[in-house]
Amino acid sequence: MSSFEPPLRPRARQLGPAALAMIALGLAAACGDADKIGAGPTPDAGPGADATTPEATSPSILYVERVFTPTNDRFYYLSALPDVPTAPVDRTQAVEAHSADPEVFGNRVYVRDRDQNTMTRYRVTDDRALVADGSFSFAPTALAALRFNSIYVSATRAYLMDSNGWRLIGWDPTKMELTGEIISIAAMNHDPLPGSFSAPVKVGDVFMAAVSWVDASTTVLTTYPGSGILVFDPASSAPPTLVTDPRIAGGFRITAGAAGDAFLTGITSGVIHAFGKTSDGSAMPTSGVVRLAAGQTTMDPAYLDDVEAITHTVSVGAIHRISDTALLAQIYDPDAAVPTVLGDFTRAAQYIYVLIDTAAGTFTAVDGLAKGVTGNAGNHVVDGALYFQISTITKTSYETDTYAASPRGVAPAFHISGGDLWFMARIR
Repeated sequence: MSSFEPPLRPRARQLGPAALAMIALGLAAACGDADKIGAGPTPDAGPGADATTPEATSPSILYVERVFTPTNDRFYYLSALPDVPTAPVDRTQAVEAHSADPEVFGNRVYVRDRDQNTMTRYRVTDDRALVADGSFSFAPTALAALRFNSIYVSATRAYLMDSNGWRLIGWDPTKMELTGEIISIAAMNHDPLPGSFSAPVKVGDVFMAAVSWVDASTTVLTTYPGSGILVFDPASSAPPTLVTDPRIAGGFRITAGAAGDAFLTGITSGVIHAFGKTSDGSAMPTSGVVRLAAGQTTMDPAYLDDVEAITHTVSVGAIHRISDTALLAQIYDPDAAVPTVLGDFTRAAQYIYVLIDTAAGTFTAVDGLAKGVTGNAGNHVVDGALYFQISTITKTSYETDTYAASPRGVAPAFHISGGDLWFMARIR
């Protein structure tokens, strides 16, 4: 996968282009504005803050590129831009980092460095420079060097969702320090399968995150027979609850509906379909979208957008919910031959992009996009526009073209040379 953060294997090692020269295409896309956690109040300066430069009040987005070197190293370039770029971004004006997992809350940017196990806050100046505005270390918690997301409840209350230790780690976005609060969610653990939480979404008064339990190692290839939704009520003293659905596996995204519904998207890896098993030997789940209706504590049994059934594909690479009746998906071409050897299956460049009308139960291939290997199902959205990217990788080059998607089709957006789009969201 070109973005090397596969939704079904959150602990996968990130590699450079030379190690992945076989990859032809990759995808990273977004869901709608309803997925935003909310602006919230602007935090005060914390430890290590530079309070000498005035903070901007003009609109800006956070734009992050991931760039690879010939030695398989990688760097992240973080920029504050007035809008989605239409031309190459000047990396000399960006913040360069060797590890960067960014989030946006309260008109500030929060960046976790996995290598250093730190969280740094940035604010945006009038000339759209990112200025460090406080930091702290997660070292006292022995947090693993994996990608984790945080629930931002308020300017003084946040929780990092640790799917390795099955706990919520409390921290203060204003003081930029650990609060000492630890909430156990050990009941959600399905050891020995590794777990994963998606980025949280505020749905009504609660926060929700998709939960999956999958080991996509070629020697294991095992999935839990279902996916879950972590439901966290910040007004309650009770621990988060878990709502599960056995119909889809590999849950990796929550989308909030206008009526207060929550939509859970999940993908059962085609490799696991063909060569793997469920952890209890039960029937293999499908790939698609299910719903937790507003005010309910169990999934809606009548709602299932089954991408595999609609498209008759043997493998789904990505699913992106554009609207109530439209999905953008990357699927194994239903008309292509299916390899029976594991290595041949994983290398098969037979995936196409399709637009799915879930109401009609039909799909249409997206014209002008070449076949490739499976892409990544990450989220990138600005002002309701959904962006995905296609990367062409060789031993000496890494070129990425991005597109904006809608129920009507796709349109070219911008180009990235030397890497791909890692993160893009509105700051203010």
